[in-house]
Order: sequence, then structure tokens, then C-alpha cells
Amino acid sequence: MRCHDCRLDHSCTNGRNCTPWDVEEHAARYDDQSRRLLDAAAEVEAEGYLELTRLEEFALFCRKLNVERVGLAFCIGSAEEAAVVGAFLERRGFAVSSACCKLGGVPKERFGHPPVAGSSGGSCCNPLGQGAILERDGCSIIGSIGLCVGHDALLNHGATIPVVTLIAKDRVTGHNPAAVIYNQYLRRRLE
Repeated sequence: MRCHDCRLDHSCTNGRNCTPWDVEEHAARYDDQSRRLLDAAAEVEAEGYLELTRLEEFALFCRKLNVERVGLAFCIGSAEEAAVVGAFLERRGFAVSSACCKLGGVPKERFGHPPVAGSSGGSCCNPLGQGAILERDGCSIIGSIGLCVGHDALLNHGATIPVVTLIAKDRVTGHNPAAVIYNQYLRRRLE
């Protein structure tokens, strides 16, 4: 598939199927848990389209799923943002647990990781530990805040509960990864 290079103006949005599977084969991929998420996401999209921020949509999504405890997995560099998000969710009635990326204090040397430029080592990030701690705390969903590329993949891969990206890390663009596409000066980096 090369949907990013579609010459048919993405006619799938109007019901055209260009995959090798029929509609029923696609629908069969959604078990009960996936269907709950799909239905809640569709409701949020319909109710909040062009009206709600991603964070507001996340709160509404959690509400539709009857979530009581939300987990926040955040990068230590996004601790301030995590505090704002946690307070926002608590004001909306959710219990919040959080886990920073360095939890457990596992030395980088344990895995042979190089230090970040200008540092002398320190702890490695622990996205699998973040997911495990938040699941242990009884969270039903995790909001990911500023995790590094790859660490976010590990959190998503290892968690047994849904993970929603609230903030995607991009140190160069102020955590706005799409800026490199929309800003002509930054876009030159892609060429």
C-alpha cells in the first residue's frame, strides 16, 4: 500500500476499498476492547471536531470509556507539562497516577547506552517500567507526554492498556513535530 502517494484523492473516505480485504474482513479485526475504543473515538470526533483541543478530546475519550484512573507516562524534560495535564485531568474528576521516564534509576551503563552530549551518564529511560507501574496503579489508559522517539514505541508495545499520545517530543520545534512540514524554513531539513 502507498496511501501517502494516493492519486485517487483518498476516495476510501467515500467507501472505495483498494485493499485485498473486504469490509467484513476489516471489521473482524475489532475485538470487543478494540470496538469500545473505536466507538468512543468516533463519538469524540463527532462531538469535538474543530472545537476541542487534543487534551480536551482525551478527557472526553476517557469519560466515554468510563475511565476513573488515568496514567501519565512522561519524559523528565516534560515534567512541567505533565503537572499541567495532571491538574487538568484531576479538575475534571479523574484520579491520576504518573511515572517519569527515569523511574527505577537504572544506570545507562547497565545497557551500555552512551551518555547524552554534555552529560556524564545518568539513568536510562524506562518506558516498559512506566507502563508496568501505571498498570499496577490501576490505570485504565495512559497519556504519553513527550517521550523520546523509540521510548514511545516501547511504551505502546509493552502496555496492556491503551496509550494515547498527548505531546509528541520535538525539541527543535517546541514539541510541534508538524512544524517541520508547515514552516518553509524548517521543511528544508527534509530535502
